[in-house]
Amino acid sequence: MTRRLLIVEDEATLLEAIRDYFVTLHWEADAALTLKDAESCLAGRGYDLVVTDLSLRGGDGDGLTLAGKIRRSHPHTPVIVLTARDIRAHKRAAREQGVRVMLQKPIALGQLSAIAEEILRDRAPM
Repeated sequence: MTRRLLIVEDEATLLEAIRDYFVTLHWEADAALTLKDAESCLAGRGYDLVVTDLSLRGGDGDGLTLAGKIRRSHPHTPVIVLTARDIRAHKRAAREQGVRVMLQKPIALGQLSAIAEEILRDRAPM
């Protein structure tokens, strides 16, 4: 079974590193640099998981804005938010937007993929 991932990160190097890592693990991974790009991806296909940075350049919103939009349009798609900021300051807002997990950067890609796998296992029908 192919797993589909959308990664939203405004730092191109990090975006490609995350995407390339998940591709080596046999995920289909789309990459978006902006909230607008992410919305286009979401309009065109469904995803098993979305990983987004909290801070996104472009002024059209942040990772929590995206999480809220996903919660309304794709309510069964879990969202992981990555941030270099203090997680405690954003936990309540993240929960309100339906964020499944919030993780502190930097994070090892192996740890991120293990959390992604765990989320999908928890969602799998019994």
